[in-house]
Amino acid sequence: MSRRTLAHDSGPKNPAVNYLEFKSDGHKKPVFAYFDKEKYEGYTEDEIKQFRKQYDDSEIDELPWNVRQELPMKVMFLENFSTIRGWSDSNSSSIYANDITYLNSQPITVKLAKGGKVIASGLYNDIKADVNAMGGKFTKSVYCISEEGKIICVLFKGAALASYSEFMDKVSSDALENRWLVVNSFEKKKKGSIKYTVPTFQLGDTLSSDEFKQADEAYKQVAEWYKGQESKIDQVEQPTPEPEPAMADDNDDLDF
Repeated sequence: MSRRTLAHDSGPKNPAVNYLEFKSDGHKKPVFAYFDKEKYEGYTEDEIKQFRKQYDDSEIDELPWNVRQELPMKVMFLENFSTIRGWSDSNSSSIYANDITYLNSQPITVKLAKGGKVIASGLYNDIKADVNAMGGKFTKSVYCISEEGKIICVLFKGAALASYSEFMDKVSSDALENRWLVVNSFEKKKKGSIKYTVPTFQLGDTLSSDEFKQADEAYKQVAEWYKGQESKIDQVEQPTPEPEPAMADDNDDLDF
């Protein structure tokens, strides 16, 4: 075994075991779901083709490798960052970026999942137009602990992000750190002629002493990982498996 760990170690891995995204437009009902790559790779090509024939685009969340999170969804909030997520039609690839804390002063590197090609790098305001043209969307990555005790990341874009941001503006940091964060329902809204659905947020029960300690330990993992990736912008880690293109949500394009 090689002793040269520094030559291979890229620092702590992202501690999130799943990346959930909110989907509503074009789907039978709003849903939080994540793409289970391991489950996907367990099917043969013929089985995958049969599943795709069985479900139309509005039923894409029913595919067995798209795992739904039913409501109510309860999480212990840890931290949120700014990033970029999306889909490039011209490259048939998802788009991702590093997580940052300060949008106006920290550089962000945006890549294609297929091949890892950098498509933009710099301060967000300087690269925003290019990123949007490629299909990338401003996103909040919210790190939490699930009811099962796992660290997860919930991604919010477009209308869902607006709803999340509105809630965060009203709640204190102390409350976020000491109580469960709960999504109990979805709310139908309208902007002009466009109808859309967003998740609704509220504070839940106060954390027990054991839950608070669990959150403290999990936060240390997230912080350690973040500091490591912050120092290696050019080596930004691909955080998610290649997603289903049909999982894209038109509500991401709403201007908020």
